[in-house]
Amino acid sequence: MVDSISCGPRWNCEIVRLPNGTDGTEHEAELWMRDVGECIVELLGNPDLQDGICYKPMRVFQDPEKTERVYGEAWIADWWWDMQVSE
Repeated sequence: MVDSISCGPRWNCEIVRLPNGTDGTEHEAELWMRDVGECIVELLGNPDLQDGICYKPMRVFQDPEKTERVYGEAWIADWWWDMQVSE
């Protein structure tokens, strides 16, 4: 059953050299990453996520009078509204 789970875009490993501190020595570390474009394609094309991804801004309120806004996600904040009309 585990083998049937979609793994998404493949992982890539790059060895990077990092300073150890003030003595000028370095050590190697593994930097694991995925291609951003492939990740976006995976997220937007995954039918399991279709109900969990929001494409347009919304204003969410805690009360029926709509005086208390809820903030917590990018799509319910003013920033997303502002980006929709920016040039």
